[in-house]
Amino acid sequence: MLAIAALEQGGFPQDVLVAKRKYVEDYAVTGSYWAQATADVRESTGTTLRQFLPELATHYHAAGQLAMTQAAPAGADSEAKGSEVKDSAAANYRLASEFYGQFVDSFPGDPREPEMQFMQAESLFEYGAVDAAISAYERVAYVFPDFPRAADAGYAAIASYALTEPAIQMPQSHRLWWQSRQQSELRFAVAFSEDARTGPVLMHIATEAFADADYQLATIAAATLLGDRDNAEQLVRARIIIADSAFNSSDFAESEREYAELSELLQRGDERSVQIRERWAASIYRQAEYALAEPNPAAAARQFERILDLIPDSSVATQAHYDAAMAWSAAADYERSVQLLESFRGLHTAHALSASISAKLVENYESMEQWGDAAGELDAMAMQEPELERQRQLQYLAATYYDKADAETIAIARYRSYAHTWVEPAAERFEAMNRLAELYAQAGETDKRAFWLGKTVASYDALTAGSERTLYLAAGAAGELASLQEQAYQNIRLAHPLEKTLPLKLKGMRATLKAWQKTLDYGVRDAATHANFRMGEAYLEMSQSLLQSERPAGLNELELEQYEILLEEQAFPLEEKAIAIHEANARRSWHGDYDDWVLASLQSLAELLPARYAKTEIQEAYSEYIF
Repeated sequence: MLAIAALEQGGFPQDVLVAKRKYVEDYAVTGSYWAQATADVRESTGTTLRQFLPELATHYHAAGQLAMTQAAPAGADSEAKGSEVKDSAAANYRLASEFYGQFVDSFPGDPREPEMQFMQAESLFEYGAVDAAISAYERVAYVFPDFPRAADAGYAAIASYALTEPAIQMPQSHRLWWQSRQQSELRFAVAFSEDARTGPVLMHIATEAFADADYQLATIAAATLLGDRDNAEQLVRARIIIADSAFNSSDFAESEREYAELSELLQRGDERSVQIRERWAASIYRQAEYALAEPNPAAAARQFERILDLIPDSSVATQAHYDAAMAWSAAADYERSVQLLESFRGLHTAHALSASISAKLVENYESMEQWGDAAGELDAMAMQEPELERQRQLQYLAATYYDKADAETIAIARYRSYAHTWVEPAAERFEAMNRLAELYAQAGETDKRAFWLGKTVASYDALTAGSERTLYLAAGAAGELASLQEQAYQNIRLAHPLEKTLPLKLKGMRATLKAWQKTLDYGVRDAATHANFRMGEAYLEMSQSLLQSERPAGLNELELEQYEILLEEQAFPLEEKAIAIHEANARRSWHGDYDDWVLASLQSLAELLPARYAKTEIQEAYSEYIF
């Protein structure tokens, strides 16, 4: 110590520096001298070390800083000179860090330990030992939180991490680096919550965690920032992270609440406002989708409609409008579905979904059995349908729905148009013609009824191959036409003179027989028994008409008797024909063909031949008791 003092007094600073370095090396607390020294010696030596170590560290730290301020001279070898300067500075910083570190390691608990540790971190950072600097900074910040520069140290550690990222190549190593930095930022935010830099640190944590899909951490970090109401922009950014984290975590009820509040928070004209409202609407839409998947279509419909009420200008509002209608239909609230579909069509005429509105309305009207409304939509669809087969189907269905709605006039018009327009397929055309005949019958329009009955018969006869149904309808139509002919025939009275009225009556009978024979020829069992019965009755009608015809005036008793004999001679063969036909019809029952018309033939025979057909079986009374 005396030698060093002499050198200092002599003005030999370089020699003093060498001597002090020699001293701290020889008497270091980690050396052999210290290990053997007594307590008194250690105390005096320690005092000197506490002086020399900071002096040496400060000297080399300053030397390093001085070296970095020296600009490289201009010239061809300026790059080499610059490199030498950097190397010199680094060497000085390294020595400074070693002396700072030696002090920290040698005298734990010393009042200057936090300061020495901080300065060591600074010198480590300045010569590029960033990882070591981070550790030193963090020790200062979190081991010595009362140190005046503790917060600076913590923030310096965070800032230092950014310098180490470019050197990381492997994804796994980068992950570990990010976790370390994140941990450092979290420690800073907790330890120095009142520091002005904590807000940006928390925002960085939240932003990076969100980018890393760690939505829980992102939410926690961002939520911590909500208490700072003075920083409006920071508040908005924090809420966006919270809302987006909830959305990406599928917590759509929470994200909806956050986006709704953000929408109120953002100033008009803020470019983020549109996106926030879009995400708000999307949050509600996703809740609706979840409700559909449950399935709970009514809840889904209400969610879809909330978009229309709250964010009608969002890009999903149009789809939500349509989806709400579909959901209400699935929930069996067809009236509400119809209201939404009709309003959609009115608001979005050119939208692609509008093309399907009519079909969806038809489904709803069908469910409500509102056949007239359904038919009206089918009419509209048919007019817009380019494909002929589909157009045909729609027109036929519209006709049947008008029919179900008891809109007889328009149903007739649609059936008539269909029957005239579409020859194939035969099945639907025959049904249309059959229904036209029925509707005209209900309306009392006999001529039009007869026209479509005749059309049905003629159309069947023109077919190369018909179905059982078309055959049945043709036979029925032929029977209806025969009935009309028979009514006309029955209305002809045989009046005097017979030579005038009898030919008309005979002509009517032949036409009736021909019409019923036409029906019979189709070979349909029900129509055949009906035709047989009516043919028998046609002969019987002629026979009875002759017997009941008007007698000529002025005949005496003998002439009248002779006239009646002549009538009976004409009438009897006709009655015999009637009996033969009825008997043939009755014999069908032998083969299991027993219906109302067979029964009618039997009843007619009972009147014509009561001895044979009007018999009743007589059963003797009996007792169950034995006497």
